[in-house]
Amino acid sequence: MIILKEHEFTPFQDKFKLSVRQIDDWDYFTIQYQKSLKLLNDTALNFRYSLNSKSYPYLFLLRHYCELKLKGILAKRNINIPTSHNFQDIIPLLTDAPEELKKAIEIISFDNDGSCFRYLCDKNRNPGPLYGTRQEISTFYEIASKLEDNPEYALNLDIVEPINNRVKNELLFHFNEIVFEGQFRSVYDDMIRFLINSVIEDKIKAEEIYLPLFYLIRHSMELALKSSLLELLHSIPDEKKVSLQRLINNEHKLSRLFNKYIEYIPEDKLSNLPTQLHTEYKRLKDDTEILKSCIHNLDTNSRAFTFPGTEASSGFKLEQNSLVEIITIFLRVDAFLTFNVELLKEHDIISFSDEEIAEMMGYFPYYE
Repeated sequence: MIILKEHEFTPFQDKFKLSVRQIDDWDYFTIQYQKSLKLLNDTALNFRYSLNSKSYPYLFLLRHYCELKLKGILAKRNINIPTSHNFQDIIPLLTDAPEELKKAIEIISFDNDGSCFRYLCDKNRNPGPLYGTRQEISTFYEIASKLEDNPEYALNLDIVEPINNRVKNELLFHFNEIVFEGQFRSVYDDMIRFLINSVIEDKIKAEEIYLPLFYLIRHSMELALKSSLLELLHSIPDEKKVSLQRLINNEHKLSRLFNKYIEYIPEDKLSNLPTQLHTEYKRLKDDTEILKSCIHNLDTNSRAFTFPGTEASSGFKLEQNSLVEIITIFLRVDAFLTFNVELLKEHDIISFSDEEIAEMMGYFPYYE
């Protein structure tokens, strides 16, 4: 859940109005992600110890920036750009890629496509490769620093050798603190809050980082809907569980996830909610549908926010108030996205799972 309220954002809406025309090329996208990272790295250089709480999205942004950077070089050389996100499919196409680049990329390559930075579990519901580990990301920058004099391959992210121990501690990430889907989503929400506050505090203009901000909000909503569906899984008929689990594992379209969530909420029982709560539930559900539609109309599956040269990015219909509208509604419905299923369980609209009942009785099998 994001620690920022709609009324705190409203006075600053003008700062989030967009006056740019999106350019559908690699440099444009690369620079947006680069500027987001430089904002984050500035907190490390000023010893604010705020990156560990954003570790997963930080590594997503770092890996994605590197992918955009390398694919941008391929584009300038008129080399066919692979659709793959695997660096092992990208780097061999750059025959002059420095060894330092390869070594730095290896530091942040925990899987083939960076999914482990975007989702807590893999498609078999097993914890990702980062779970329970401790990662010294300063090693990436130590190696990447050797590229700073290379005009084509320099990453230009402001952290360079010599890196003192306090900055190294800022870049020391512990991945043993997040064990639930809701916790995982909260680190993405913390990153969203950080970028919004950076604009509010005039550290950067919204139009310089709107692409990663759009993506992070969209991904937070995807994580919230999937988390809600997981919480509903025990309450649906057995013959439908496999298909729902498949949807949770593979689907990225917010429209399909939201529609499936609505399908499994017992509409006939909602009238049992207290009148005021029922009214509020319906209002927030409708607002969530509006948010889903706003994001879906911009981008059906997040590619418009992440890569140029796609049908989604080339057809991106950016309006002056697009970002204002999406942030405003997102902040309004954030608590609903976070707690809606829990609320329905508390009011006996949805049953608790056997595991939840066991926990209420003081039995915690996963601690044994």
